[in-house]
This record gives sequence, structure tokens and C-alpha cells, in this order.
Amino acid sequence: MRRAGSLKERIKEAEGERGPLHFALEIYRHIKWRIYCARMQGKTRQEAFQYIYKNDGWGYLRLEDAPDDFYSGPGSYAAELVEPYVILVKELVAEMGIKTIVDLGCGDFNVGSRIAPLVDDYTGCDIVPELVARNNRIFSDDGCRFVCLDMVDDNLPPADLCLIREALQHLSNEEVLQILPKLRQYKFVLITEGVEMSRGACNSDVPHGSYRGISLEDPPFSMAGTEMLRLEHPHTKNTLVVSTLFSNPREPLLEKER
Repeated sequence: MRRAGSLKERIKEAEGERGPLHFALEIYRHIKWRIYCARMQGKTRQEAFQYIYKNDGWGYLRLEDAPDDFYSGPGSYAAELVEPYVILVKELVAEMGIKTIVDLGCGDFNVGSRIAPLVDDYTGCDIVPELVARNNRIFSDDGCRFVCLDMVDDNLPPADLCLIREALQHLSNEEVLQILPKLRQYKFVLITEGVEMSRGACNSDVPHGSYRGISLEDPPFSMAGTEMLRLEHPHTKNTLVVSTLFSNPREPLLEKER
């Protein structure tokens, strides 16, 4: 997924910093992304994400071990992002006595497969029914299951720890604002999202299925949590991937004073 910016600005950046090949690729990605976003218009959330997986919308960069059927994108396969995240979750599970996890937006389960063995019970949730059926067929067992749900409209399964990883960044601000109050049922919530280094580019409103950097501490969300991890995205320029822990979100003090 690419950050916002005019074509002229991005051409100048690509031409000046990475040479003619990157210049051509940048133009191609820009045009493809504009067409792709246009096709999201008018689709329901489920239709949008079904379209993404069916058309390999996150397959602009396929890393090693990427599956052929459903692919959640390089953010779910880049070792620079996945390894530190799994270590963080492992530490939280041990220190906080976590026994159950719900993973909202579990995708193709490449990251979740490293996390499910850490707890007694793991529930992966996704809005794409074909993806959920595939995950259940391949990965489900007594302590691991997958359910199809819309995290915006549907009730969320109970757990000690709720994980959301690079999912809110693909939803509109209004949809994110509908999700956040429902997270108060969890004792711990770990949210990981892309944050563009130019903070002014974060939290711009987009249709579901699109992308923009999201910073939960800034308006319109204004949530106060503890930053646990900050990594540079190895494949998306000027983007950080930030993990923030919200402890017992039922407490109103977790919202910033306005």
C-alpha cells in the first residue's frame, strides 16, 4: 500500500532518489492504486476485502513463503516486522498471565500461527468467509478456531488479550470509531498499525479497503496507551509500524483529556 501524495511529488522523489527503474515502478503503482481505490467505491466492507483477496490486492510484493491462495501482504511476512512483534506478544502473554487471545483481522494466519501456540485458546476473526473457511480447514484444532465476523458491526468474542494488527488502517475513521468502544471488554488490547512519518498524513479519511497511516493518539481517536514497539517498515517508505498496548480499556482514563 502506498502513502498519499501527488503524482508529481512522487515522480520527483522516485526519480531523484532511486533512478529510472524505480521511477517507472512508482508511476505504475500510482496508476494501479488509483484504479484499485476506485473499485472499492460502493462495495460493502465484506465485498471490499473479498475483492482484495480475490485479486491479490496486497500482492504488490510477494515475500518468501507467501501462499498462492490468500495473501495478507508483505507486512505479514517481513521478518523485520513479524519477529519483534511475536516476541512482544510472547512477553505479554508471560508477564500478564494471558490464557486466551482474540485476533481481529487475522488474515492468512501467517503471524497468528506463531501466536496461537502461546495460549490455551486462540480465536482468529476475519470478514472474508472464504479465507475463514480455508483457515479452519488447514489450521483449526481444539485450541484454535476461526470465525467470520465484521468487527465494526458484530459482537466480538471474549478473551484476555485482543490483537489488532494492520487492520484499522484499512477502515474509514467512522468505522474505527465504532470499533474502539467495543474493545473495552478486554483487559488488554494490543493495536499495531502503520504510522506515516509525516504525521500530517495520518488519520486522513479513506473508504474501507483503502489505506492510510493511522495514529490512535491523535484526533479523531485521541486514545492514550503505552507504545511497546516501533519499527521501520522495510517495504513502505517513510512508514513506521507501531504497537500500542491499552491496559484495561474499560477505564475512562485511557482516553486523552481533551
